Amino acid sequence: MDDEVRHRVGAGEVSRGRQLRSADMRPHSAAMPGNTAIITGGASGIGLGIAEALLDRGMNVVVADVRDDHLAHAQDHLRRHGSRLMPRRLDVTDRHAWLDAVEATGDRFGAVDVLCLNAGIGVLGTILRSRPADWEWLMGVNLEGVTHGLETVLPLMRARGAGGHVVATSSAGGLMVASDGGVYSAAKFGVIAVMDCLRTELSAEGIGVTTLCPAGVNTNIHDHETMRPAAYRDSGLRGDDIERAKAQQAAREMLSKGADPRDVGKRVLDAIDEDAPMVFTDGGIAPVVTMRRDALMRAARLAAPVRKTLRPGRIVLAEPVGETRAGRALMALGCQVDVLDMKVVDTVMKEPERLGDPSDAAPLVLAIAPQSPGGSRSVDWTAQVHQVLRRCFTIIRGLVPGRIASSGGGGLAVVLPTTALFADSARCADSVLGRSLVGLIEGLRAELLARRSAVTLVLTHEGEEEAVLAKRIHDALRDGPLYSLPSSATDERVASVFDPWLEALARTPSDVALPPLGPMGEVYRLEAEDMKAPDPS
Repeated sequence: MDDEVRHRVGAGEVSRGRQLRSADMRPHSAAMPGNTAIITGGASGIGLGIAEALLDRGMNVVVADVRDDHLAHAQDHLRRHGSRLMPRRLDVTDRHAWLDAVEATGDRFGAVDVLCLNAGIGVLGTILRSRPADWEWLMGVNLEGVTHGLETVLPLMRARGAGGHVVATSSAGGLMVASDGGVYSAAKFGVIAVMDCLRTELSAEGIGVTTLCPAGVNTNIHDHETMRPAAYRDSGLRGDDIERAKAQQAAREMLSKGADPRDVGKRVLDAIDEDAPMVFTDGGIAPVVTMRRDALMRAARLAAPVRKTLRPGRIVLAEPVGETRAGRALMALGCQVDVLDMKVVDTVMKEPERLGDPSDAAPLVLAIAPQSPGGSRSVDWTAQVHQVLRRCFTIIRGLVPGRIASSGGGGLAVVLPTTALFADSARCADSVLGRSLVGLIEGLRAELLARRSAVTLVLTHEGEEEAVLAKRIHDALRDGPLYSLPSSATDERVASVFDPWLEALARTPSDVALPPLGPMGEVYRLEAEDMKAPDPS
């Protein structure tokens, strides 16, 4: 357990509550009358809908939010629940604020039984327009806000031995990408990986884990640009006042037709009662999720390496975690490999455009070495993941624009462990880091679709021969598929990831009829059908 958490909240809270027998770890829902919940982003939208559902059940609820005006509205809207409601200002990116909030909750209500990590911002924009401030704000709230909450509350919940439930809000954008949402999807893909790992890890301890993936819901999520903190004002996405007003009005009109947040809150309560792994708000996204599955399955069927004549050349290699098998394999293949200095990367994080020669059009390989194995209790795994993700953004933002601007520019291959697709609770850091990068790179591919740029995800595992891996990377840079998978990634393994999502979507009504193609589907459709993007000319 985190020593500061134990000290701040008090050892008494750890032992308070009924101890569960190992043979009877989840006898009832954690959302029982008299139990306590913390809900981040709880003063508006989906969070307020969840708060209302839990308060109606008879729970004590801490409505945590960063906006004072929303907290005032929530307090007025929910005042009928009296002393069981506790509004609390909380910036989810601030670890010490989390500690204060949990301590105050303990003083008022006792231990936390249900943790709903719902806070999020819906700022969209292309990766190659995003500035470091955009990355820090989006990732800080949407992913780090989740990991801070888990690191603060989960050790106490586990130590009590009385079960509990954790809900985290991802998004439809955590399962598929849009051409203007790569950074957003990087965070939301990562949230799903965190929760997938936790569900496996915590099942024996009577702690339920549910991921909420909303699509169109009638909330104010796209108004967050108006409250961007001063520290993150150096944005490439904000646009001028007129552009911002038009975008927000269009978003409001679209979302006004979406699901009622109160109905979503009831669905979340049902999911806690049933210990359901996923909650969706719109079954209409299923066609796009299916296309993504089909694109991966097609890559799995083509997993055997194609034996073609290789022409080794110069490659720029970036290894944000440390030396990789990919680098050794490419050198053995005869490539001239120029390794990017990570110390230089770290010095230009505020100005990624300063990284490298903008006229350098050599292919870029971004390779991620497996991190130390371990579950959610591994020391500092979240800090390491966030640091590596920031390095990866800096590398992509600094080196990719020059390559796509050149008519003969080289492609980008991102080499990841297979845990990026097949989450492994014993390798939590690899799973979350890899899945976040999958969201980022799929988003980049969608963003560059009309340019026909070669942007490929190359998944590998420790047992793959280095010569085979080198040839797959070489082929990926030359041919530019979205996915290159090892022979171990079979149709059955891909289906094991997607089938639970698709089964849950099949049970979910279509509240908003999202188009099956368009920006959130075309990148997958072209890959699944082995087609090329249309020529923009």
